[in-house]
Amino acid sequence: MRRALALACLALLAASGSPPPSVEACAAVGRRGPIPIVGEEALIVWDAERREEHFVRRAAFAGASGDFGFLVPTPTRPTLADVDDAVFERLFRIYRRPDPPSRFPTPMGARRSAMGGPGSSVRVIERRVVAGLDAAVLEASDEDALLGWLAANGYPATAALRDWFAPYVRARWRITAFKLDPGGARTARSRAVRMSFRTTEPFFPYSEPPEEDAAPRPFRVSVVAPTRVEAHEGAEPWTARVGYADRPSTLRDALRGAVPEAALAETRWLTVFDDPRSERGPVDLAFAPATHRASVPAQLRRPIALGHERRRRRERLDALDALNDL
Repeated sequence: MRRALALACLALLAASGSPPPSVEACAAVGRRGPIPIVGEEALIVWDAERREEHFVRRAAFAGASGDFGFLVPTPTRPTLADVDDAVFERLFRIYRRPDPPSRFPTPMGARRSAMGGPGSSVRVIERRVVAGLDAAVLEASDEDALLGWLAANGYPATAALRDWFAPYVRARWRITAFKLDPGGARTARSRAVRMSFRTTEPFFPYSEPPEEDAAPRPFRVSVVAPTRVEAHEGAEPWTARVGYADRPSTLRDALRGAVPEAALAETRWLTVFDDPRSERGPVDLAFAPATHRASVPAQLRRPIALGHERRRRRERLDALDALNDL
């Protein structure tokens, strides 16, 4: 099965026993409706020698009224770890396009219990808290049993969700369920978490269940591999622009602490893809050695917006408007 990871943002109910909300569209859903992702950033480090991917992701969600979560299927059992968000800042310093010179100063994102059990069609093979998220790694052999487990553990259990994860269950992939409690904040932001797992090719969890009126969102992914890579969305080339591609001498230091030391070869390419208006479909992103191996100079001036940056920018504009009205 060529499809790799797929990401579904799903509502999690607070421990009130309330009936689960319906899942509408490709955004996270809470008891009061959809919870859209307003910004997303990822790092993929591909260890070709060991056929292992280290996948690091962080995202921001808006409008959460209670805890919610997302599911990530992987072809093999993942190893989970916290990652300092600063790795994204260090990468940005590498691929940031320098500002042009200026004469003026510039003012300064199963109906079974959670434990499963012997003979269960859903088995919890690991449960832990990582990067502030409650994570459960699941092994399921039956789609209905998995849907029942999700219902019993506070996830919406719908036919659309079952259809989405059914191919992964049939392929005996592991599914990791994450929970995030926004704590009353209007914009919830997940801390960076790493999932390391064996696979045949590097990829990104791009597919999502269908949702009407899903808003596009800023998305950026940095891929570290032995060569410059290109991305395909199913059989078609991905339309995101390449914001940077080169072999920076500081890459090893930028990644140190974020991924295992064994994954850091002496010479690696960093390819950065940027899509300010990412719209998800039914297939994932697969990365392969690029046809064109030339370097791409830094094109990106700003870090990816993860919700709070956009809110602060809007607040600054509102403050300027108020001053102009005086």
